Amino acid sequence: MNPHEILGTRQGATAAEVRAAYRRMARIYHADGLESSTDSIRREAESRMVELDAARDALLEEAASAEREKARGPEFSRRSELIRPSVSGSVLTGTEAPARPPRSPLRMVVYGVIFVCLVGLSWLYTQVIRPSPTKAVTPAATGGVIHPASPAATPSAPPAGPIIESDFAKQSCSRGDVLPAAFSLRAAFETTAGTAAAWEDALAQGQSTSPLHELAPGMKVAVCYIDGPWQAPQNVVDFYKQLGAVVDRAITIVPETGAPDTAPYGPHESLPILRPASPAPSPHG
Repeated sequence: MNPHEILGTRQGATAAEVRAAYRRMARIYHADGLESSTDSIRREAESRMVELDAARDALLEEAASAEREKARGPEFSRRSELIRPSVSGSVLTGTEAPARPPRSPLRMVVYGVIFVCLVGLSWLYTQVIRPSPTKAVTPAATGGVIHPASPAATPSAPPAGPIIESDFAKQSCSRGDVLPAAFSLRAAFETTAGTAAAWEDALAQGQSTSPLHELAPGMKVAVCYIDGPWQAPQNVVDFYKQLGAVVDRAITIVPETGAPDTAPYGPHESLPILRPASPAPSPHG
């Protein structure tokens, strides 16, 4: 299979994009997150990890080769009769200048890492905290919200509609470029860029720093939980299908000024509705 198809990267992806895609996919298939899965699923995940490792190495070598050619300058690009095959099978000649891949925004790379961590944290949250020893409360039974249990408390009744924290959050999350047609808004929270940045840093567990630090700390930010038929890479869809889950939720961050950013997606069971807080919510508290 083409390495770009395995990692879900574009043709000509940079080394940073390849590493970010690898981390995102490795989070899905890593054995640590599949301890409760069947043997067949764990074997399939191990096979996928082998494919991911091979695809990452091949694409990193391709990216390094492209950087070397770029560093050689225009004199090298004018040499004729030089043929170099690429990883994907296409051929570049010395009379054709290699296409320079566009730079991917750092924001998308960072959000990819952050929300992959959110998926793992949310999965742990749903596995550890249960309302009783005999019956677990699922997102479907509570309107998408996980309610921690305690000896003296019972889960609250599910909301009749989406959770709307403020008019700003509602308006931001209902915009046409944020909420696609036929999708449903499950929750709209309002916070500040400073609080959201600290929340994302905690969720990333030191692997990255939130790009929201670039904004004024007091700027309003909307955090939108949106359910619908999100389009995910086929290998991700197949993996969750083996677990009996469907990719049907994504989280979009909408700053008061600037373009919205949609995070990686997953089943709603892995993305329970949590209000952004600083520090991030703990699965044990």
